[in-house]
Amino acid sequence: MPVLTSGQNRAKPSNGWLKSYYYLRFAVSAAWVLAAFTVAKTVPPLAAVMLVAYPLWDALANYVDAQRSGGLRSNRSQLLNFVVSIVTAIAVAIALGRSMNAVLAVYGVWAALSGVFRKRQADPIWRGLR
Repeated sequence: MPVLTSGQNRAKPSNGWLKSYYYLRFAVSAAWVLAAFTVAKTVPPLAAVMLVAYPLWDALANYVDAQRSGGLRSNRSQLLNFVVSIVTAIAVAIALGRSMNAVLAVYGVWAALSGVFRKRQADPIWRGLR
C-alpha cells in the first residue's frame, strides 16, 4: 500500500478558485496598506487594531483555502500557517504594549514563517497546474 505524503491527498483546486482567492488576498492587502498610510497614520488606536487584525485575516484566508482542498488536517503547511497567524495576532497585541520595535520583530518572524509555509503549500499546487 503506498504511503501518501501531505501534498498527495489534497483535492486539486481549480484555476478559477485560485485566481479569485489570490485576487481577494491582494485586494485586502492593498486596502490594508492604503488605510495604514492614510487613516491609521493619524489614528493610533486604529493602527493598533489593524496590526492585530491582519494576521487574523491571514488565518481566516488560510482556513478558507484549506477547506477548499481537504481541510486543515490534510494540509499541514496551511495548518501551521493558520496557527502561526493566530499566535502572531496575540503576540502583536502583547508587543503593542511594549514598543513598535517589538511589533516589528513579531511581524518579521511571522513574515518569514508564513513565507516558508506558503511556499510549501504552493509547490504541489503549481506542479498540479502545469
